[in-house]
Amino acid sequence: MLTRSYINSFFNDFDMSTTAYVRFRKVKDDYLLTFDMPGVEKKDIQTRIENSFIKLEAKRFIDGEVVKEYDDLYKLPSYVDKKDVDASFENGVLTLTFKEDESHVTNVKIK
Repeated sequence: MLTRSYINSFFNDFDMSTTAYVRFRKVKDDYLLTFDMPGVEKKDIQTRIENSFIKLEAKRFIDGEVVKEYDDLYKLPSYVDKKDVDASFENGVLTLTFKEDESHVTNVKIK
């Protein structure tokens, strides 16, 4: 007998969405941008920053065949430093760490 959970798990393996689950949050003095991409390997991920946008491309393979592709473009907020970025990938999660860009802040002296 087919159960609902069995059917759901079957179709979840064939999810055709091309967008990774994304979170952006501040942790202490850093801004973290995370992309959940289960089943993707580090060697199959490409990211680049152009102007104020980050481009993410990744592929998930099973038995040498592409079963899922990610192709996303995100606008980065003006307050993050786009030249000082750290990246890590662990357990299917790509994490980009940004520092705050202080150049967009101007303190005004009151006379």
